Amino acid sequence: MRKQVISRVTQAASAALLAGSLLTSCLPGSSSDSVSIQEAENALRGVKGLVEESKGKKLPVSLDNPKARIQLAKDVYIHLPKNRYTEGKQVVPGLAVFGGENHSTSAVQMTKKETRLLNIVADEQAPEDFEYKLDMPEYYKAMVVEPGVGDRLGKQGDPNVLAIYDTRPEPEKDPKLVYAFPIPWAKDAKGRKVATSYHSSDGRSIVQNVRHKNGGFRQDLRGKGYAYPIVADPLIIDQRWYYTIVKFNAQETYDIYRGGDAAVIVLGWLVPVAIALGLNVWRLEGIVNSGQCLYLKTGWDAGYYGGAC
Repeated sequence: MRKQVISRVTQAASAALLAGSLLTSCLPGSSSDSVSIQEAENALRGVKGLVEESKGKKLPVSLDNPKARIQLAKDVYIHLPKNRYTEGKQVVPGLAVFGGENHSTSAVQMTKKETRLLNIVADEQAPEDFEYKLDMPEYYKAMVVEPGVGDRLGKQGDPNVLAIYDTRPEPEKDPKLVYAFPIPWAKDAKGRKVATSYHSSDGRSIVQNVRHKNGGFRQDLRGKGYAYPIVADPLIIDQRWYYTIVKFNAQETYDIYRGGDAAVIVLGWLVPVAIALGLNVWRLEGIVNSGQCLYLKTGWDAGYYGGAC
């Protein structure tokens, strides 16, 4: 009889331990670090208007091989942050999401003009740094820069952005902008902004820092912390599609320097650009006197300079 009582007690204890173990594994913030495809999709759909921005373009990543590098241009490739990804799912045309571990995962989105690489942060145990390795020519370098003026990458005074430059030297020219990552954003499940920024320690990778672990100490959250999941977005703009360089010949350069109606006729649709840049007669005098021609560049790092005619 005594043996039967002990046996029943042991069985009851074992059952309780098993039930507790199963219950714990189902609770948010448990020891499981996996993020399912459905959880990731739900996180993306929780960001107002995000999924609707997807366009039916061919995705630059394979659904069955998310570890493969993503081609951004003929000579620029990027890798999703290191993770143990599972096979992906196309949520809508132009948007793919993957299951992952380490309390986070990634998604890739094509919009009308850009490529988005999205991070889904499942809970507070997720990392804060998400590193994108770059495969590109040695003369390309990723660096932090100050935003330009009057464009979608930001305005003066905004947080710094990160861009990839072609650093091969060219006379009379600054390094050529190849790719740009505009000001990043991150939002929690309630739509509140989460502090985020870029850095690059070696010029061969891009790191997005999402500062979510101190959420409980932020005054604007009244001590409640962030609501997970958090979605963070680095947006990539191909600057070779985004800017235009207009070269003026010697006579046109001189007419612009003289000003008046002749300058307006020569500049045409670029008159507002020239005004915004504050096209300077003294700078133009130097260009004319040196026998150079005027180059005017539109886009994020808009400007003007003298060059060979």
